[in-house]
Amino acid sequence: MEQRQLPVYLLTYDHGGYILWGEHFKERLDSAIEWLEKYPSFKLGLDNEAFAYDQYAETQPEMVEFLREKLREFAGRLAIGSSTYGQPLSVFVNEESNVRQLTYAIRANLRHFSQTPSVYAISEHALHSQIPQLIRLCGYEGAVMRTHFMMYGYNPTYPAGYGTWVGVDGTRVPTVPTYDGQGAEFGITTYDNWVLTRWPDQTDRSLEDFVEKFPDIYPLLASRYDDIVLRCEGLTKHVEERREQYKWILLEEIPELFGEPQMDFAPGANEFVVRMPWGYCGNHIFNRCRQGELGVLTAERLNTWTVLAGGESRQELLEESWKKLLVTQHHDIQICGLLDDERKFLTRSLEASNAVTEESLEYLSRQFATGDGKYVMVYNPLSYTVCHEVEYQVSYPRGKGGTGFSVWFGDKEVQCEYNALDYKENRISRARLRFAAEVPGQSIRCYRISAEPGELSEETRLSALTGTVLEASPYTLELDEYGIRSLKNEDTYYFKNGQGALFAGVVDGKAEVSKGIWSAVRRGSSVEAEYMGTIGTVGIHFTMCFSGELIKCRVRFSHHGETIGSTERAEEFKANLNGFVHEDKLRFLIPMKMNGAKGVRDLPFLIEETEDRYIQGNYWTACGDGRLGVACFNKGAMCMVKEEDGISIPLEYANTYVWGSRMLYGETEHEFAILPYTGSWAEQDLHRKALAYEYPLGIHPVASGQNGPWKDEVTFLKVDGRENILLSALYPEDGAVIARVYEAGGKEGTVSLYSDFAEIDGEVDLLGGDICTSDGTLTVGAHKIHSLRLKKGADKNG
Repeated sequence: MEQRQLPVYLLTYDHGGYILWGEHFKERLDSAIEWLEKYPSFKLGLDNEAFAYDQYAETQPEMVEFLREKLREFAGRLAIGSSTYGQPLSVFVNEESNVRQLTYAIRANLRHFSQTPSVYAISEHALHSQIPQLIRLCGYEGAVMRTHFMMYGYNPTYPAGYGTWVGVDGTRVPTVPTYDGQGAEFGITTYDNWVLTRWPDQTDRSLEDFVEKFPDIYPLLASRYDDIVLRCEGLTKHVEERREQYKWILLEEIPELFGEPQMDFAPGANEFVVRMPWGYCGNHIFNRCRQGELGVLTAERLNTWTVLAGGESRQELLEESWKKLLVTQHHDIQICGLLDDERKFLTRSLEASNAVTEESLEYLSRQFATGDGKYVMVYNPLSYTVCHEVEYQVSYPRGKGGTGFSVWFGDKEVQCEYNALDYKENRISRARLRFAAEVPGQSIRCYRISAEPGELSEETRLSALTGTVLEASPYTLELDEYGIRSLKNEDTYYFKNGQGALFAGVVDGKAEVSKGIWSAVRRGSSVEAEYMGTIGTVGIHFTMCFSGELIKCRVRFSHHGETIGSTERAEEFKANLNGFVHEDKLRFLIPMKMNGAKGVRDLPFLIEETEDRYIQGNYWTACGDGRLGVACFNKGAMCMVKEEDGISIPLEYANTYVWGSRMLYGETEHEFAILPYTGSWAEQDLHRKALAYEYPLGIHPVASGQNGPWKDEVTFLKVDGRENILLSALYPEDGAVIARVYEAGGKEGTVSLYSDFAEIDGEVDLLGGDICTSDGTLTVGAHKIHSLRLKKGADKNG
């Protein structure tokens, strides 16, 4: 059937919600109801973040009831179109945030209105190559593959009216694409979104122009997902008078009206083009959102262990933490720098997560059997064994300490180093211990601390940096006042330059580099180098901790309202580009020069190579040429830049910006880790190493003299299989436990899940609905996601 035999379908959804309209949403909603009453053929959807409905149910319940009544009154003409809970830019929230954005939205929609959209659609860029699998696992029947406002990202375009979106895992979803010629570039809206928001008042582009522009597309859909105030009554009148030519529809009508898909669309990860204003607001919001993700995901796992061990589920408090985090991931909060909203919501998320974590750790610690002396438990929230150094401060009553310390796991002594902090006459009453803990995945090990020195224990000796060479096994560094001149591991030089490099950026309109002084402290087998200096008038306190191959970095900047970033790119700012020029921001420098280097980035449930100059990823990014490479594991600084003289990591921007300049005063902090490597990135196990940095081994005291059921070690969930299969979530839900695994390397693998505390009760979708029976052994295809439900069984681990 050709387009001339069909009406032109029109889809219009008001984009807004609590973050945009606050307590004034009702007055915006009134205009929508007025138009529905005035124009009988008009149909309208509401694209609010689903969080808004939870919020208004608390603060303005009469408004939610009013909307509920109008949905009944205008059934088939007014609909809920909220596909995500917090309207994130989905590429830059992690795996589980992507899942919960979908599931919490659906549940909020159903809870308040008993309806939720069956076709996934968004206003600003919430698309990536794993969306088909995620939405299918949430029950969606289709998708609209359009980013209607492309300020921060856009998707590929296609020469068809309806097709099948094939995800990287093979999932197939019917979709209305963005047509070739509709628009695919930063800072614009799609052609039809422009028409539906501005004609006839602000543009000459009309619906007739849109139809003429796409004569070979059928069915033809003009869609608008834009702000409430950008709805044109003149256009609505125009359509009302031409009902045979134009037809308003809602999302749920698309599958039946559009028929069979005409072709397959299989976009790769890099075809969803993105940009972000990294460093905006001192990168504070991105850093804190990462804290929120780590906090709630760790709290979930600890509370699940508690539930499996017979303790109380804190599902309600965990869900509150998630909801506050998900709304903090709202695109307006992150890219408009809404710091007050960030503090309001994310602070509560962290408080809730911390409360669950502390309560769970207290419960778990009471389950161990202990004798006299001091004990600590070390826990591993990941699904594979991790061996890392941990620190613990131990104290004794005055005169009751020891002359040294040793650490024991069962009857095996563990390498221990310590610093004496408080002592008298060789009797140490307070000390900082460091020991290497090796903990299996999803397990806790209990360690005993003896106040007597063992054969392996030694007191740490301190030494200051002398000269310009720092030996920090396995690395040797040459340092100067400008930073690091050279870095090598044994005979391999990663870089060697005549002048050091550390930080650079345009500060108050002038290109500046850092200048300062170094010192170093050796603590047993680890070394910490400290740099105190300035870049322009910005103060720097930077530390690097060397313990193994991973170089952990922390920097604190002291600001006085300086501008950071270019002030000379006027033409670029006119095009809304100034905040995206990362080479001029305050950034950390890694002067590794590589020819033909490729980037690698960690995306939601996916790892992808990229040729882009800006390498943007979630937990980690990397860049290498096959001979040398370097990875960055970050706590929110999610970009690496390929520059002429090496690699940089943009940290801060405080300058002219399209949504408002945010200047910096006082101190800002950043954490990240650097891992230089040789050979191919694929041989480095970067993803699991990055996760071990993000979710480190945790430590908690255990009381002495307990008679609990556990001895030295307890494992709550065994995840046995290929190294490319990882656990992304473990959480209590409605009397059961959900364990989610995914394939991270783009290749098939097998995994077996087993627990001494629970029985596998089948595979479920992302909403907890049954898919099939399972005994816990799965063949996991490339990029696939699987969720298993466990039900509490007999405790066989005591």
